[in-house]
Amino acid sequence: MLFIFTNLELKELLNCSEHKVISIKKQLEEFGLLRQESVGFDPKQKRICLIGVI
Repeated sequence: MLFIFTNLELKELLNCSEHKVISIKKQLEEFGLLRQESVGFDPKQKRICLIGVI
């Protein structure tokens, strides 16, 4: 699955701080459940690939 969100959009969607969004994404990456790739020229926008999600 691919999703494209800014941290601000995730912050609003998850109803938490931007710091918490970054922390959650880092933890998911550490466990091999998420991969992030830059999209275009905007370094704040990432393509988020969920790994192992059924």
